[in-house]
Formats: sequence, C-alpha cells, structure tokens
Amino acid sequence: MAYTAGRVNEHLEALVTVHFLAGREVECLLDTGFSGSLVLPASLVTQLGLPVFGHETNLRTIGGRSMSADLALAQINWLGEVRSVVVIVEEELLIGTQLLDDARLIVDYRARTLTIENGEPF
Repeated sequence: MAYTAGRVNEHLEALVTVHFLAGREVECLLDTGFSGSLVLPASLVTQLGLPVFGHETNLRTIGGRSMSADLALAQINWLGEVRSVVVIVEEELLIGTQLLDDARLIVDYRARTLTIENGEPF
C-alpha cells in the first residue's frame, strides 16, 4: 500500500505535498470542491518548466462564476506511481479530487494529520 501524508494547519486547512518529477515538492491546499487534479500559479509553472498546452475557456468556480485559464502538463509521483496530470494555471496552490480517485482520505483534525492511501479497502 502506498500513501502520502499531509497536515492540518492552524486555520483547519488540509495541506498535501505534491512531488514533481522536476525535483521540487510543493504544499497544496486540498480542495474537495475542486474536481480537477492541480491548480498552480503561473510563476511556479514557469519555475518547474511545465509545458503549457492549451487554454480552457469554460471553467466554473464553486460559486458558479465562469473563468478561463491556461492548461499545463505536470509529471508527479503520486501514491507510489508516476502520473501525468493537467494543471490549471491560476494564482492558487490546490489539489483536487481527481487525484483522490481510488484512494482513501483520512483527515484527523484532533491530531492535525492527513493521510491519503491506496490499496485494499478496510
């Protein structure tokens, strides 16, 4: 079973570290209302050398607002495997539920810990 650990900060936000094959680790806010994989700021996309491959004009925020953003491609090590994921280029650091598919998320607010694991169900 592979897993990744995160933390809950003083604002009760769940944070997870994403490991990029480019050799960098970035802590992102876990957003269970975001159905994509990752949102990263343009400056970080440039630093990581991620290729921008398109532009999406029909994105919706959780509040229903329509927006558009560039799309980039990232290679990450996620739960013991290398994955290619689409990154929405915006000024936030978010990880979405697409990376939680087929995984178990455990958030312990008392202990301020977070675990995402794959493998056999309980």
